[in-house]
Amino acid sequence: MVKVFQVNKSSTYPFNADWMSKLSDKKKRQPITELIIPGSHDSGAYKLFTELGIAIDRPELNTFWINHFSFITFPIINRYSQTQNQNVFEQLKSGIRYLDLRISLNPLDDEFYITHNFYGPPLLIILFQIRRFIKNYPSESIVIDIQHVYNVDSENKFNRLMDLFRTIFLDQMFLHSKKTGESCIPSIHDMVNNRRPIMMIYRGDYHSNELPDFFWPKTAIYSPWPDTRSPSLLQKFIDKILATSIDHSRLFVIQTVLTPNNRFVMKNFWSSLRRLSEPIGEIITKLFAKFHSSDDDDDYDDEDEDDVQHEKMNKINIVMYDYIDRQTNNGQFLIDQIIAANFNETTINHHDEFNLTKKEQ
Repeated sequence: MVKVFQVNKSSTYPFNADWMSKLSDKKKRQPITELIIPGSHDSGAYKLFTELGIAIDRPELNTFWINHFSFITFPIINRYSQTQNQNVFEQLKSGIRYLDLRISLNPLDDEFYITHNFYGPPLLIILFQIRRFIKNYPSESIVIDIQHVYNVDSENKFNRLMDLFRTIFLDQMFLHSKKTGESCIPSIHDMVNNRRPIMMIYRGDYHSNELPDFFWPKTAIYSPWPDTRSPSLLQKFIDKILATSIDHSRLFVIQTVLTPNNRFVMKNFWSSLRRLSEPIGEIITKLFAKFHSSDDDDDYDDEDEDDVQHEKMNKINIVMYDYIDRQTNNGQFLIDQIIAANFNETTINHHDEFNLTKKEQ
């Protein structure tokens, strides 16, 4: 007999703002690699400013023809560059606990911006949104993955970026111990009780081996990129990595994202990233099918299948995707499915505002 849990269709964002506080004490004391965490892809690319021109992260797009016909080309590129439609504060309130940030130092005004083909919001705005959330919800913990950094290629530039994080977050970043190494991944209990609710991972090239202790190194995370436009190839990619052994001494990101290349954009200039990524809902739902199946679902009657599914579930850590407001075909938010997978029977009985219905089969 296997216990499974179903998220009711009525489960909505307001209950997700402090979902970590509702976890069992056992869950809170486990390393965050043992949790299932919803993450947003290119978290800061919810607004891009085409009037600033092509950003420094995509020099190959900064051509005469693309710029000369910008009234045609820029809207097309923008539709495939925007990855979210909620700002970072709203994403965190929705339940997101992993943020993927791409940062560049704009050579035109020498300021730091979010970057994804175009320049997005100033980095300072993003950091203020994160700080606001932490202040409002002190029981929550956040992983910030600085995945790419552009035009930070000198000690002066690196120190400026470092000082910006230090100034905004002060002592709220959980420190990485160089003695114990990256194997000492913190728990929610560690982060909240020490009032250091942010785990900041820096994957920029410059000074990556000489990081201050509030920046965790790139070795603290494993985030394989599928680099495909095909939903079926993405599914095979995810199945393949879940079939391998996972190192629980570092964070593990499942990138449930479809990536357009230049050829795809040219052939589908009328479309958008949001439309391209529509199949993601089905892929994520399949990941969590065991936890959200119904009594009359015969897909998991086989005990061997149960064991395989549970083994895969134990490997899932961070699930990252575009447009975190996505819903399944029956109107359920994907983020609710991801969060609900963390809740066992005891937690559900004590925190029924998550609208989780316990079922047995």
